[in-house]
Amino acid sequence: MKLIINNSSMQPIYEQIVTQIRAMIMKGTLKEDEILPSVRVLSKELRVSTLTVKKHTTP
Repeated sequence: MKLIINNSSMQPIYEQIVTQIRAMIMKGTLKEDEILPSVRVLSKELRVSTLTVKKHTTP
């Protein structure tokens, strides 16, 4: 999964993650049966805290 984090954005990193994953679902890039990376793997790839990846917003 390729996510791009903009550290200079006013949008918090966790919201950037949620927004990009939702966009991938809506575009069909992320398929129904596709497995998402674990919190640890995603935080390592994005070089952010695991707490940042765990944090989420309600739909």
